[in-house]
Amino acid sequence: MFGNNVLFWHGDIPKDTHLSPVIPSGWQAAMALGNLTIMAPGANGALDIGNQVSAYAGKNDKESLWFLLTNPHQERITVQACEIAFKPTFRVPPLEVSEGKLIWKTEANYVGDMKSSFLVKIRRGKEFFADYSLPNKDKVVEQQFPYEVGRFQYEVYLAVQSLFGRTEELIYKGRFTLGDENALRFDGQEVHLLTAICWDMNKKRTEDIKILNRAAVIRDIRYLGHSIPSGEAMQYPEYKGILQFYHHTLNLWLDFSDDENSAEYEYVNPIRFWPINDNMMIAYTCTGDGIYFDTSRNRLMYRKPDWNMHKGLQRVIITTPDFFAYRKDEI
Repeated sequence: MFGNNVLFWHGDIPKDTHLSPVIPSGWQAAMALGNLTIMAPGANGALDIGNQVSAYAGKNDKESLWFLLTNPHQERITVQACEIAFKPTFRVPPLEVSEGKLIWKTEANYVGDMKSSFLVKIRRGKEFFADYSLPNKDKVVEQQFPYEVGRFQYEVYLAVQSLFGRTEELIYKGRFTLGDENALRFDGQEVHLLTAICWDMNKKRTEDIKILNRAAVIRDIRYLGHSIPSGEAMQYPEYKGILQFYHHTLNLWLDFSDDENSAEYEYVNPIRFWPINDNMMIAYTCTGDGIYFDTSRNRLMYRKPDWNMHKGLQRVIITTPDFFAYRKDEI
């Protein structure tokens, strides 16, 4: 009945519920609901749970119920008994796609009034996909879900009927993914390079150099599979995309060059990159070379260094970052 992963609906606990813990001689027992209310034993040794739960006035959607045990040496031991939900929820995500079917699962999953009914709204990216009125029982919603690949977000609303009409209360947000997670990692998104992480030969340590806003954005991203970046020992998912920068004078976005024969511009696009995690990546030009970074201007170089910079200055201000910090933005 009790345990760390046990969740009860507060309405299923009658007001007259009491617990009589069996404890060793010399020990004392009490209970706590969250950190708000201590329930001391009654005269008969029974702990009054029902009235305390019924009278709960906290703001949390759920609270832990704790056993507070004190041994003869006045040392306290705290053990979680269970969790009690004060707002309807689900133990596990209630919506999934299995074998091409969209399935709604609430039996032994929904925590709330068993007479509840629901409205579920599904989006694919920013686009509305569908909504469904669903009962509090398991159901196949769609025999054949129309997508094989994509990221979907959904919201579950509790449908409440009153004398004043029907209202909807948001009780749950979820998501599910169809297809390869790596292939969908940047679906509907662009990548902004935020920081160049470079090795300083003189200081013998890395330096984090902030990149100017909108000076390096990757768009039209495509997944290529797994590969080992140059200088690394592990495989990472590899992507390619179009590296762009915002030209403030012209007031428009420009691509880094994709012309391998250009005498003036670096041959960069399509850029290749490997996310190490959700905020760090390795990136190279399309030829697998490092991307030149101008530390005096805090931006990647779209012109070749030899075009308008003498060798002595190049040695001082140009580096090739080992890593980049990045963020993802919705398109």
